[in-house]
Amino acid sequence: EEYNVVAEPKTKCGKAIVWQCEVHHAEPEAHNCGSRWVDYAPHYNIVLEASYQASQTEVKISGPEQLPGGDWNCDLGTCIQTNSETKIERRMRRVVVTMSG
Repeated sequence: EEYNVVAEPKTKCGKAIVWQCEVHHAEPEAHNCGSRWVDYAPHYNIVLEASYQASQTEVKISGPEQLPGGDWNCDLGTCIQTNSETKIERRMRRVVVTMSG
C-alpha cells in the first residue's frame, strides 16, 4: 500500500501553526460560563492550513459521524465557521505557537 504522510503545519522558522475555534459554555455554574478556544483535530488543522496556504476561502469539514449536526463550512476570509444544519456560527483563528509549554 502507498501512503501520503502530511506533516503538521509549521512556519519557515519551525514554529507550529494551530487552527482553533471558539466554543461557548452554557453551564449553570458561573465559572464554566463564557467561551474558550480549542484546537482543531490534527487532520483538520492540516486541511485548514493547506487551504489557507492555497488561498482557498472556503473549506468544509465534517464532525464525527455518530453525532448529529451536519458539516462545518469554514470561511477562511472572515474566520467564521457555520454549521450546515443548525446554522450556528463559531469564530476561528490561526495561531503561531511562539513558545513551548
